[in-house]
Amino acid sequence: HLANGWAGIGYHYVIRKDGTIERGRPLATVGAHAEGQNYHTVGINVTGNFEKEIPTPAQIHSLEGLVAWICKIYSIVPGPSTLVGHRDVNSTDCPGRNLYSLLPQIRKDVAQKMNGMDSSYEDKLKKTNFLKMSRKEREAIIMQGASVF
Repeated sequence: HLANGWAGIGYHYVIRKDGTIERGRPLATVGAHAEGQNYHTVGINVTGNFEKEIPTPAQIHSLEGLVAWICKIYSIVPGPSTLVGHRDVNSTDCPGRNLYSLLPQIRKDVAQKMNGMDSSYEDKLKKTNFLKMSRKEREAIIMQGASVF
């Protein structure tokens, strides 16, 4: 993204093959991930070429936990119009057929995770200043809620 002349990465989050979640742009910053749709969306990059590869179980687990957390914070109901692939808003193959085909199940799993997040977890998120935490501390808090069923 720097090669495009941008100030930094266009995504808000990147999920590595091992499930590690890395923060890109802060959520309060407009992304550069989906032309014409950046002002009202959160960009999450799941690393891989999913036209050829299959997302790892760790990536799916982290993606579902992260999306459940974002949906909880913004009161988003997971569905086909709210949890979409890049191809749903721009002319691209992204996120690739092997990840895109998982979106219906991911939406269901996100809704289930949200229902499992009790109010104490939500209260903890509201009181947490993620900007003052290390990456590992942020991941631990996010995954605490992601692991609740």
